[in-house]
Parts: sequence; C-alpha cells; structure tokens
Amino acid sequence: MKQLPSIVILFSLFGFLSAQAPSGQPDVKVVEGQGISTTEPDAVTQAKRDAVEKGIGVMLISATETRNFMIQKDVILTKTMGSVKKYEIISKQKTPDNLWDIKIKAEVSLADIRADLAALKILLESMDKPRVMVLIQEMRKGEFKPTYNSAATAVMDFLTQKEFNLVDPAQIAAMMGKDDDYITKAASGDAVAAAKLGRDNGAEVILVGRATASLGADNPMLAGMKSGQADINITLIDCQNGKIIAAKNAHTAKPHISEETAMSNALIAVGAKIMDRELFEKIVSYWQNIVNNGMDLKVTVSGIDGFAKLKDIKAFIQNVSPNVIKVTQRTFGNGILELEVLFKGNSEAFCDYMDGKKTTGGLEVAVSDFTAGTVKLKLK
Repeated sequence: MKQLPSIVILFSLFGFLSAQAPSGQPDVKVVEGQGISTTEPDAVTQAKRDAVEKGIGVMLISATETRNFMIQKDVILTKTMGSVKKYEIISKQKTPDNLWDIKIKAEVSLADIRADLAALKILLESMDKPRVMVLIQEMRKGEFKPTYNSAATAVMDFLTQKEFNLVDPAQIAAMMGKDDDYITKAASGDAVAAAKLGRDNGAEVILVGRATASLGADNPMLAGMKSGQADINITLIDCQNGKIIAAKNAHTAKPHISEETAMSNALIAVGAKIMDRELFEKIVSYWQNIVNNGMDLKVTVSGIDGFAKLKDIKAFIQNVSPNVIKVTQRTFGNGILELEVLFKGNSEAFCDYMDGKKTTGGLEVAVSDFTAGTVKLKLK
C-alpha cells in the first residue's frame, strides 16, 4: 500500500481561547493540557501533546490511498506542529479505571526547537532520553586506524553540548579495534547492519558513516602551510526499525603547518559542520514528530489459528485506545500476524493497554516481549 500526498492545509489555532502569550513572547502560548494513560510518564507526554494541539495548530493532510496501483479512498491524517518550552503539573489523580489523569500548564511554541535548549530537553525527556550511537570510520591519506577519531569526537561533542544521551565512546573505540564485518557494512551504509549494531549496544538511533582526509595541492597563498581536506558521509538510522532518517555529506578544508594537524583540524571542522547544518535538524524533527504525532510500533501476534481470530485481534488493537491512530497489516502466516501500529505513546504504555485484556471474541492477550519500538503478543 502506498500513500501519495495530494493536498496539505494548515489550520493555525493561535486564536484558541485558552491560549495566552507571555509578555514579550508573541510566538509562545500558555495553555493547559490533559493526559490520561496507564502510566504516569505517558500521561504527562499525552498532556504535553494535548497542550501543543490546543496552543499551536494541527496540519490536516489529505492523502490518496492506493493498493495494487488502484485508487481506494482518500484519507485524512493529522500532523501536530510545535513544541513544549516549559511546563508544570497542576493536578494528578487516578481515574475509576485506574488510569493516570494529569493536567499541566505549558508554554508551547512554533519557534525553532534547535536553538531552545529548554524545549530540546523536554523533547528528550518525552522520548525517554533515547541513546545515540556514533560510529564513524576515519581514514587519512587512504589509511584507516582505530585511533583516528577526530570527526567522531566532533560529532559527539556537539551532541553532548545538547545533552544527548550517548553510547559510551570507550565502548565504541573497543569495537573499532576489532575486525568486525558488521562495522564495515554499517560504515558503508548498510542500514540493517547499522541498526543491529545500535540495538546490540543499547542505542535507539545510530549515526554511522565514514570520514576521509587528504592533503590538497600546494598553494603559494598558504605561505608554506598544508591544506587539510576532509569529507564526511553520515547516515542517521532508527535502530528499532532500520528506517533511514537521513543521509548527508559535507566537505571542508583547514590549513596548518603540520600535515597531520591540517587533516585532523579539517576532520573536526567537517564533523561539526554536518551536525550543525544538517543532521541535528533531522534527528530533532524526527523525534518531535514522534512525540507530537505518535510512533510506529512493530507488533507481532502469535497463536492465531484462523481468519476470524485475525479479524478479532486487529479490531481489538484498533479500538483498544484512542491513542491507536492506525493499524496496518504487514504479513500473516503460520499463525503469526505482523502489524505496524501508529501509537501516540511509548511501547510500554501500549503493552499496558494490551496485557491481560480480552478481545470481543473472548481471546486473552498477553505481552511476551517488548522493546522501544517492538511489541510481541500472544493469544491464549
């Protein structure tokens, strides 16, 4: 199934009655948001999302859904814009259904989140502080050494300043010293190998690629100094599903009297350049979209011995919570159903909605395993 976007309309809700702009901040609105969920952290996340929807706006996207190259129907998708700059919890209680009901007062904005460290910190908290792995093979004048790490260090320094949660550099350095085929494949752009490396090291996202340095031709204008030339190619990959978020490259040059220092300085500069101008925006936009609009969960259901049960469990998942936005069937065979579920919340909250519940047809659902992006269910 393929979706072909056809119309995009933005409804701005800056005039929403409950929104007020703090003095001197016309692009910021103060609103109240409410979140109800099975876990307290997810209820807070739901409240943040509710505040953004009330204070900023929702983009309505009309898309044409096709199957086997034939038009089926028009569907309307929503995409929430904006970010939370600051918030405080104003009430917290349990509902009769034993759910968390949390209300917050929040400042929301459409301003660029990249330059707002407070908003960025809230975003990272909403994503449960995802771990980022940086794996860059570095070569100088055609030679690779595990100790070459100028570009990777520049990338990690940039992310550390933004308070990102990184996989231990010492752990990565130890890997680089091994003759590991997965590292070579990952650095060459193999998304499957890169995603596996990231998952094996506890990362949700991996930045992987290669950086090369060489010396430019002698230039009289440099008064005897050497010109270090550096190029970098980085692919940003979601480790949970292998999705390529972005692939970027950059080039820069730095002069120095020392050949080695010229190349090292050029590698440091190109690492900082690709993050500041390219990849940082992509990773922040990717996570902000997940927080505002939901994440794709890969859900596997086992124990289905007939088509009636398949329809029963699909309908149950679709209607188990208003936070389930869309359920798409991927494969079914040998009693195992694979689904892609767009869910406004994390995998733990989804599991809370599913575990121990019964479908309309009386099937009991049990959670057998879950990670940040995958859930395994079985029917009893």
